[in-house]
Amino acid sequence: MQRAKPTAAQIKAVRAVLYKRARLQRIVADLRSIDVLMNFDNPSVAGVAPSWFLEATGDLTTGVKEAANRCKRIGSAYREMSRELAAVRIPAADRADLRLALTEQAIVWERRGAIWAEDSAPDATAAAAELKSHLMSAVRAAARVAPYLRQGNQLADLLR
Repeated sequence: MQRAKPTAAQIKAVRAVLYKRARLQRIVADLRSIDVLMNFDNPSVAGVAPSWFLEATGDLTTGVKEAANRCKRIGSAYREMSRELAAVRIPAADRADLRLALTEQAIVWERRGAIWAEDSAPDATAAAAELKSHLMSAVRAAARVAPYLRQGNQLADLLR
């Protein structure tokens, strides 16, 4: 059964939750910090991970701990959006898919942070499979509610 197309008012109400400027700015700031902390932003060290553990103590480095915490904050932001959507008046199936997409994204970020913060090396294959499973669930749910979502260029414009 095909869903009814959302009204302009419904789209506006959902976007008012999803695209709050201050929250998006916090997410972007956390993403940029992760890029720096994990050497993702530096082409000269591409493929080179940061020092993960302090040689003298075996403890996680401050940078890795901070990146893991930033992942958890991004996950919290997605969960916050999901909670706020619970009160938005849209068709129940659309609300469920929007909330599922956000919750699955939250899980991806929270798990990534937890994996990075582990005291020992995780099973990389298992970790990647777990993250991929949640990410694909988020993508499938988001595809079902695409009319509510902004596309890449529209999203970038919000942050200018």
